[in-house]
Amino acid sequence: MQKQTIELKESITNSVIEKMEEKLKPVIEENKNLKVKITKLENEIEYLKRDKKQNNIIVFGLEERKESTSGLIQEATEIFNKDININIEDYEINTIYRIGKRTLGAKPRPVLVSFVNAWKKKEIMKVRKNFKDIYITEDYTKEVLEKRKLLQTRLKEERMKGNFAYLKYDKLVAYSPTEPLRKEDITKVERFYEDLQLTTANAHKNIIVMGDFNGQIGKQKNGEDYTIGIHGVGNRSGNGSR
Repeated sequence: MQKQTIELKESITNSVIEKMEEKLKPVIEENKNLKVKITKLENEIEYLKRDKKQNNIIVFGLEERKESTSGLIQEATEIFNKDININIEDYEINTIYRIGKRTLGAKPRPVLVSFVNAWKKKEIMKVRKNFKDIYITEDYTKEVLEKRKLLQTRLKEERMKGNFAYLKYDKLVAYSPTEPLRKEDITKVERFYEDLQLTTANAHKNIIVMGDFNGQIGKQKNGEDYTIGIHGVGNRSGNGSR
């Protein structure tokens, strides 16, 4: 009798669970669709934010001498012409203003400059290292700034290892070491590829590894039909094997 009671309870429980799962299926499916739509909307919003800022630069270190917009334009165009020999007409600037409230004794507030055309901004960014008393950055979105902040630690680590690395927008770019010639260089190269493997293994999203890895692949070997083409020549180097 007790066994029959247990079996009956299990049967009823399983039946209830099956009915609940059946009812929840549309809700779960709708939830998945909503997540996809939300992700798509977030990506579109981020794209619009970046698009809005694509003609902008942020100028740091420009002394606060003139309060008016025309005065600020004059200061900016004068220093652009003096330091990097680029002439900017007033009509080429769409918007210009200082960011934040002025505080006595504080550093000059950064200046946002929005150009009418993106090519003028690109022209300035190419030679921004030639500025003497000011420095210039992209006008990043809040999300990109947060990502860059998180990447700063990793950037320092890569440079401490002797790797050539820098931040490009919201990505960390690190150059692969050349083929090692000395014993100490072999350790450095091995550590680079170990870090690369760890980074790709722990990636939360799809990650693409590409570029010149300073390695010679050589001819195709057995079992490499799906990874290496048939037109390789020469011998495989150490970096090629890695």
